[in-house]
Amino acid sequence: MRVSHWKKLAAAMLAGLSLSATSATLAANEPIPYIPAEPTTQFTAGVDFLIYTRDVDLQSPSNAIAGPDAGLLRFDSADFERQAGFRAFLSMKADGLRVDAVYSEIGEWDHYRIGRMTTGLSFDDGIGSEWTGANSINLTTLFPSLHRAATGALGGDADEFEGLSPSAAFNADTAPLYELLYESEMATFELNAFTIDDENPYRWGLGYRNLELDEVAGVTITGTFRAVDIAAPNGGLSHASLTGPGGLTLLGGVANGFEDETSNPSFASDILAISNNARTSNRMNGIQALLERRVMYWGGWTIDGVLKAGAFHNQARGIIEEVYVGTDPVSGENSVYGRTLTDSEDCLSFIGSVGFNSYIPLSEHWSFTSGYEAMFLTDVALAPDQNAGVTGGVYDVNANGHVIIHGGRLGLQFAY
Repeated sequence: MRVSHWKKLAAAMLAGLSLSATSATLAANEPIPYIPAEPTTQFTAGVDFLIYTRDVDLQSPSNAIAGPDAGLLRFDSADFERQAGFRAFLSMKADGLRVDAVYSEIGEWDHYRIGRMTTGLSFDDGIGSEWTGANSINLTTLFPSLHRAATGALGGDADEFEGLSPSAAFNADTAPLYELLYESEMATFELNAFTIDDENPYRWGLGYRNLELDEVAGVTITGTFRAVDIAAPNGGLSHASLTGPGGLTLLGGVANGFEDETSNPSFASDILAISNNARTSNRMNGIQALLERRVMYWGGWTIDGVLKAGAFHNQARGIIEEVYVGTDPVSGENSVYGRTLTDSEDCLSFIGSVGFNSYIPLSEHWSFTSGYEAMFLTDVALAPDQNAGVTGGVYDVNANGHVIIHGGRLGLQFAY
């Protein structure tokens, strides 16, 4: 009786186990429903320290003066040192797309040179007599307004030869001082979108870019004003000559032109400073094509090559200022004359660049970044090229210049 009971119990247990195994087998063979993964969005932000330089390849720089010292006052001999700047960026990556916002700003590249000329500067035909062998100005150099005012054949003063000493009659005077200044600065903003595919080393993209390039180039020459008699001496360069054929405007002081030792009440010749300053601005906006390629991955260290190229609308603007200041060294009385020429144009420019980005992870979220970029700009207005666009009193902004800017960067980025 007991044996029969245990047999029934064992049979029931075996039947239960068999049913459980059968159910498990059926469940294993059923398809598992698809549950989509939660989308992952990654944000990255960082700041880089920049060290960039640029070339000085001018298209049509005007000679500041003619003569033995012309080489001292040429802008194409300017040497820009490396300049520091910064780059800040914010990036978002999700669903096979990466969007980057990048702002970069370079500090002011500048070249400054000061010195003393070796001889005087003739304003007119005195280069053939009183200032023989000296420096001179004419209609193709800087300061054409002063040349017109002082040259009889152009409607200016015909009674005297004018210039900055030393000259034959004033050979003991100190030669003029000169100053040359060339400054340039750049800032750019980019908003770029890239495709992201972990299976493909290439990443294609399209973006918007704004780039601003501003420059100033100036020359100042300061010396003792001399007027050497030819016919009827008038003791200097008259107000009428400066404002008439010279086309200048009295900006300040007294309206008596520039006076020598015979017409100044102090019996001292004016100290005359002549200056020409050209300023340009370029406002470039356009679309650029983008290509990135991963060229190395090793132990977390990543190096990507980057190409960018695009066409841009450039609003180029130029301003030329001529200022002439004659000051009596004894009384301090002065006369200030000048003129300002402005022009702007819209043109098509090109910006292209090649470089690489490097990322070395420091922790789960932080990375050390570095990189290099070489950038090429065409059809931009460069300050030293502007005086070539002046004919008489008409100025056409010159936007035919091109620039190469290149340098490296180091920084940190945080990803979350």
